[in-house]
Amino acid sequence: MKFFKKNPFTKLEKRAQDTFIQKGYSIHTPSTSNNHGIDLIAENGDQKIAVQVTQPSESSMDKSIEAAISGKEAFNCNKSVIVVDSQISDQFRNKATENGIDVINVDGHNNFQ
Repeated sequence: MKFFKKNPFTKLEKRAQDTFIQKGYSIHTPSTSNNHGIDLIAENGDQKIAVQVTQPSESSMDKSIEAAISGKEAFNCNKSVIVVDSQISDQFRNKATENGIDVINVDGHNNFQ
C-alpha cells in the first residue's frame, strides 16, 4: 500500500523509494504536515525505517540528523536512514553514525544492503 504526498516526489526521493522497493520494502509517505522531516517510511517484515532524504551539505547536516532521530521516534521505527546522492563529509557520516543513523548514497557509494 502506497500513500503519496500531494506534492510530487523530488527525483532524489523517487530514487530513494525505488532503492527500498528493490530491496523488498513497502513504502509509505507521511503527510507533509507533522512529518518530523521524514520523507518515507520503509517497511519489510518487522523492520520499519524512517527515511530522511537530503542534498548533503554542512548546513543541512544537523537538520537531517535531527529529522532522522525525531522521525524514528515519532513513527515508532526501529531504524533511521539518511539518503543522499553525492559524497558526504567524514564529519557528516561520523555524526550520523554516533546517533545510530545509516547513510545511504543512491549514486553508488555506500549503497543500502
